Formats: sequence, C-alpha cells, structure tokens
Amino acid sequence: TNFGENLYVANYRGNELLKIDSSGTASSFSSITGPISMRLDLTNNYAGNIYVGSRSGDIYSVSPSGQSDLFTTFSGLSDGWALDIAFDTTGNYGGKMYVNMYAPGADNLDWKGVFAVDPDGSATNFLPKEFGTRRMAFDTTSDGAFGESLFVGASDTIWNVAADGTAVEFLSNDVFIRNFAFGPDDA
Repeated sequence: TNFGENLYVANYRGNELLKIDSSGTASSFSSITGPISMRLDLTNNYAGNIYVGSRSGDIYSVSPSGQSDLFTTFSGLSDGWALDIAFDTTGNYGGKMYVNMYAPGADNLDWKGVFAVDPDGSATNFLPKEFGTRRMAFDTTSDGAFGESLFVGASDTIWNVAADGTAVEFLSNDVFIRNFAFGPDDA
C-alpha cells in the first residue's frame, strides 16, 4: 500500500489518527473528531485510502499524506457511531464498503444497521436495525473456508450474511461478542 509499514491507531481522546513506526515512535497523522473505527481500502475501489468512522456518524477518507476529507455522512444522527467498516475484497458483494451504524438511545433509528456504501459515498441499507450489529468481517481465507461471506455479530450471536442480505444464524452462545476476525491459512 501507499501507507508504508506503519501501524495506524484511532486515538479517540486525542481526536486524531496516530502513525506508529516499527520502533514504536508515534506521531500525529491526521486530525479527525472522535475516530472509533477505521479500515484500509484494499479493493482500490475507494482510492486505496484509510477510511475512518467517527462517533458523529461521519466517514472520512484519509490519504497517504494524512489529508482527511469528509467522504460521507449519515445525516440525521446526532449521536450515531460508525462502529465498524469492512471492505469486500472477495468481489462477491460488489467490492463495496460496508459500514455498521449504531445509534444508542436515538429516536432516529433509520440509520441503525449495516449499510453498503458506493465509491461516490451514497449509502443504502443492507441489514436492518433489528440485527443490532456491532462488528463485521469478510471471510478472506484463501480457500474460502467460510464461503467468502460477510459475517456480522452483536451481543451473543454471529450471522453469516449472503450477498443478497439474507442472514443465517452462524453462532449463538452465552458469551459477549466484542469483535472477531478470520485467522490466516495454516495457522
């Protein structure tokens, strides 16, 4: 990528992205108010930038130089959180960006759920608010062991979601699911 071999951190309290080199030296990389999620576009459908979700529901595009620009906003949310961002690198879901919006206690629940976001920034509802999703991951294992599908999860359930938005319960357990990821092959 054009971002080099660095670690990028969303510093919520500092309202910034930090760039940390391999020696552990941190520097301010980009100013963004309330960053809570971020993901690097590996599809190159979104210019190969880092995309950052904020507590205000805005999504920012950050270039390799650290320049941040508002990419899209979920208008009408005064306290909506862009909790997670995922990019479809499988190609099965149109190579799009997916954003999980959460609006705690908000009366306007139209922007709660998972949204597919086109490269022009327009968003359409992909999964309804009833899922109450928090985290997402695409199966990117080389053998597609999990069907190269999108998985979404909240509380104690993970769903396997097809490209048409059909969701099937994959796991329901007596645990609190905070996050999940697919492991590398042969791990």
